[in-house]
Amino acid sequence: MNFEVVTHGFHELEAALTEVVITVDPVLSKSLRALAEPVKSEAQASARGWVGGSRTAAGMRIRRRQLNVRVEQGLSKTTGAHPNWGGLQMRHFFIPALDHHEAQIAAGVETVIGTLVDI
Repeated sequence: MNFEVVTHGFHELEAALTEVVITVDPVLSKSLRALAEPVKSEAQASARGWVGGSRTAAGMRIRRRQLNVRVEQGLSKTTGAHPNWGGLQMRHFFIPALDHHEAQIAAGVETVIGTLVDI
């Protein structure tokens, strides 16, 4: 797909850029979610080894807002024996999983950018 943008004013430019965003957004969304999936899977596997971890693992979700993609805990906070459970999840599940897949994510983002340039 090639885009040729010829504008004679601001409204035409805005309409052309909107068309580009509508074309690129689905490709970008699917690609970024696919890159986040290994991080989510590893964090879930790490969480299952802890007491209460199966519920924690079940609540992990991939969220995308604009260009930000993140793996987060989708469950609301519950009262329990460990008041800093959220911090523990970050230190033991999410951050190690992200660090382990950092090179894979960087290579994937470069591939996605190359794909978007070719569109």
